[in-house]
Amino acid sequence: MPSLEGLEWRRLGMLAAGIVVVVLVLLLLARACSGSSATSKNQAYFNQVKTVLAKSDAAGAQLHDLLNSRQPVKLKQVRSRLTKMRAQAQSAVTAATSLKPTRQVASLQPWLLQTLSYRVNGLDCMITAMPQAYHAKPALVGGKLLVPCTQRMLASDIIYTDSYSTPATATLHKDGIDVQVPTSVFLDESDATALTPAGMASVLQRWKPSAAHGLHGLSLNTVVAKQGDGKLVTLQAGTVNAVKVHGMSFLITASNGGDFTEYNIPVKLTIGTGTNAVTKTATISQIQKGQKQTVTIGGFESTTLQFDKAVPLKVLVTPVPGERTASNNSQTYQVIFSL
Repeated sequence: MPSLEGLEWRRLGMLAAGIVVVVLVLLLLARACSGSSATSKNQAYFNQVKTVLAKSDAAGAQLHDLLNSRQPVKLKQVRSRLTKMRAQAQSAVTAATSLKPTRQVASLQPWLLQTLSYRVNGLDCMITAMPQAYHAKPALVGGKLLVPCTQRMLASDIIYTDSYSTPATATLHKDGIDVQVPTSVFLDESDATALTPAGMASVLQRWKPSAAHGLHGLSLNTVVAKQGDGKLVTLQAGTVNAVKVHGMSFLITASNGGDFTEYNIPVKLTIGTGTNAVTKTATISQIQKGQKQTVTIGGFESTTLQFDKAVPLKVLVTPVPGERTASNNSQTYQVIFSL
């Protein structure tokens, strides 16, 4: 017969083991609940941040449209559009001020506010400098006045990435919190030329082409079909050009015969007509006066092309504001495709 004393010790041991198990389970549950709570709180916070950034980013998109306007824009219209952008960007600052960051990213909140404030400051700068810049002669002088404004906008994007979103992502990852930090861009990457006096001078010239002394003029130079086997076929008007579809792309070269550097020129290629037409576009970022630039348009699918007869292939280099002669900006070729 076991002793009573031995039974008591075994009972106590089992009780102690049970208590330890219960404590461990409670700790695991507490940790799981804590992690879930932190994730939900951060998700809610960054959803609010995303909404705030959408206001600011929308103002940036409007700025991109203004900088790349292909129609003349009067000073009054420029300032009016900038003022609306400024109001939208300021509304983002106001909304961000009321946000309550989580414990994990509380120290980064000032960088979010600085990002949004720099965007407002950049627009304020443009609104103030625009009258003098718009009327400056030569346009390069006006471009110099506006560059400090666009530099603030670029700085806002750098601050957001380097001082807010990247550190926030690292902090959340370190704490095991799976929440996506939203991205944000105010000055579009394609608007890099707006950071130079010459680039902004070109913008001013596009806004008021009649005020520029000199000619604006682009022309279509050559269209070359590059086949998958590496063979190049220079398309000729007035004849049927045979082109193999497999791996096909088109090298389109435009020339600038005007007196100014031209920026962001759309190039459109259309194969066929009507509802069966296949249209693709590309953009020439910059052509200096007297120079040529080539863009490549590819990604054609054989199922979308016609093979039984020759079809028209039209290429258009979009005329720039102030261009008086556009007859040499486009050409139509007859092409028969084969596999």
